[in-house]
Amino acid sequence: MFMRFLTIMSILCFFVSAKSEEREKIEENPRSMAVGGVSMLSTTFENPSLSALGLRTNLSVFYESKYLMSELGTGKCMFQSPQEWGTVGFAISGFGYDRYNRLRASGQYARFLSPSLALGVGVDLRSYYYEGVQERLFRFGFRFGALFNVSERLVLSAWNDSRKRLKDGKFVHRISGGGSLNLKSECRWLFEVETFQFDSWQYRTGFEYKVGKFFMRCGARALPVEPSLGVGFDLSSFAFDFSASYHNQLGLTICGGTVFTF
Repeated sequence: MFMRFLTIMSILCFFVSAKSEEREKIEENPRSMAVGGVSMLSTTFENPSLSALGLRTNLSVFYESKYLMSELGTGKCMFQSPQEWGTVGFAISGFGYDRYNRLRASGQYARFLSPSLALGVGVDLRSYYYEGVQERLFRFGFRFGALFNVSERLVLSAWNDSRKRLKDGKFVHRISGGGSLNLKSECRWLFEVETFQFDSWQYRTGFEYKVGKFFMRCGARALPVEPSLGVGFDLSSFAFDFSASYHNQLGLTICGGTVFTF
């Protein structure tokens, strides 16, 4: 009974957020979740400028089980390919199941304008549905991002995610800024601050430690507080990552995924 109640409340919280505030948590993958949700480490590039760092064609696939509930699962697949004129990427993701779901299709483009500056842009189409509550709702969105190599040790990034209901909605904005600092050749610190409409804030931070082809990651986010950790290994043409985060009221969320490089 308790798990059923928790499932219903989680679903309602998600759709009330999506409908009344047009706010939703960004899609994370195992690497970003492990370091507190810092987008700098994402393999699916919510910040589109990060795509410019990719030197080879790759395919990323992951699945997230929020609070260990299959009804709150998210799956995503992204393909990106670097070209002489820049890097292009396409992604599709889905949340929920037949009675309530969110579907998203997106495309993005990024390139380095100079050895230290990269810019990126992405467009998204989101579809929301909850049986018995609302008809299918569509939203259009776009993302702009920038990446700046300050030095060999420090990289900064910033990006904006804006969405609008296609019929009668207004644009709402999510803005994030952060970076990555190499403490040693095998260890780096990641950090990020995010605001939604400048009326709510979230702070994220984490560390990644590399031992050969093996990675250990840990982090946390605040408001709400969620610690996280994860592991991964990279075999050049194939990588696997797994992470988990913990919410003190809703419980454990796990995420696993792979990256195939061609």
